Amino acid sequence: MLLAKWPRRKINPETIDPERFLRLVTLRMPFGKYQGRLIADIPGHYLNWMAREGFPPGELGRLLALMHEIDHNGLSSLLDPLRPPTDEQLEQNPGNSPRRSNGKRPKPSTSAVPKIR
Repeated sequence: MLLAKWPRRKINPETIDPERFLRLVTLRMPFGKYQGRLIADIPGHYLNWMAREGFPPGELGRLLALMHEIDHNGLSSLLDPLRPPTDEQLEQNPGNSPRRSNGKRPKPSTSAVPKIR
């Protein structure tokens, strides 16, 4: 039995804005049942409901749709490295903030990567 080939949707890397992923862990829901909660922390059942009812227009709707797709595919943990440190983490490691004073993240160190021969 031959399976029908699903059409593959090509992703244009130029249309992927990394800043959108950072906004998921910094922007808070401005209204509704989960008002004040980070977009990345909105439960999947609520994102599913919004997907059925329709996402709001504009940037917020695009971010909610992106979060729905991430959550639906079980990829929410990919956002963990982007999350700002909690107060508790800052208290445990003072001066070891993942952000520099200019607000940018430092580049990962390559010294810990083993060299392949």
